[in-house]
Formats: sequence, structure tokens, C-alpha cells
Amino acid sequence: MAQVTIRRLEDDVKGRLERRADHNKRSLEAEIRAILSKTVAEEAIVEPAGAEKPKTLRQLLDETFGESGLTKGEHDALLAASAELRSRPMRTAK
Repeated sequence: MAQVTIRRLEDDVKGRLERRADHNKRSLEAEIRAILSKTVAEEAIVEPAGAEKPKTLRQLLDETFGESGLTKGEHDALLAASAELRSRPMRTAK
């Protein structure tokens, strides 16, 4: 698990966190972990204005092979093969 250090935290914020942790019968560390986990889980990811979302493999294949006459079945088989290859461990060259 990762560790995070928070520097220059205001004393009153730390005090409020300690009181909240005490109220919830948790350590300060456990309380901060709970707050961060809940906040990140609930937060919607907002893309910056004008930023394009990364293209999916399907979108890239459609752009590349869309005019090549690939059927949906062939397209899906190509995606499945690609996923299967990505799941295999990489081998080093000899």
C-alpha cells in the first residue's frame, strides 16, 4: 500500500480530524483513509474543457479498418485476440 505525507496541515484542521476520528472510534490515520476513500469513490472525474477522451481499441480499429470490410464478428474476434495477447506475460528476447 502507498503512503502519503501531508505537510503544513493547519492545526485546527488536524484537531477537527482528531475529534471526528474519536467520534467514529477510529485512529486519526484510519479516519483520514476513510475520508479519502469515500471522497474519491463518490467523485465524478471531470475532463478538462476541450480535452478529448482517449479512444478505445474499438474506436481505433473502426478508424483503421472501417473501410476494409471487416464484419462485426471479425472485428470482435480481433478485439478478443488482442485482449488475450495483452493478458499473456511478456517474454524477453533471447
